[in-house]
Amino acid sequence: MHQRYLGKVSKEAKKVYSNNDKGLIFQHLKEEIKWLKS
Repeated sequence: MHQRYLGKVSKEAKKVYSNNDKGLIFQHLKEEIKWLKS
């Protein structure tokens, strides 16, 4: 369930941040990768 939630969040985050702050989406994806590996 958590992985599905993160996938949804990253999709939304891409939409939100791709136009304004690439640093934020990059940080978000790094956090997500940490979760998926743990």
